[in-house]
Amino acid sequence: MVYAIENPGLGFLEVEDVNHVRVMEVMTPFLGTLKGSYTDWNPLTDRAKYFVEDIIADTTDPWQFCNVRY
Repeated sequence: MVYAIENPGLGFLEVEDVNHVRVMEVMTPFLGTLKGSYTDWNPLTDRAKYFVEDIIADTTDPWQFCNVRY
């Protein structure tokens, strides 16, 4: 909203057209410390525990779209 208020002449924008640097400047104080961590997680990890399978997952490549979208 801050970006829209600061730039009223731009009209309707798609997300890709918004200045992400300005958005991050506004929201970073509210997020606290940001961290990144490497893990061995993939979309098939513990999947059966949470989802009833109505499709067959592609176990040869866990990062296929059909495994991520559900």
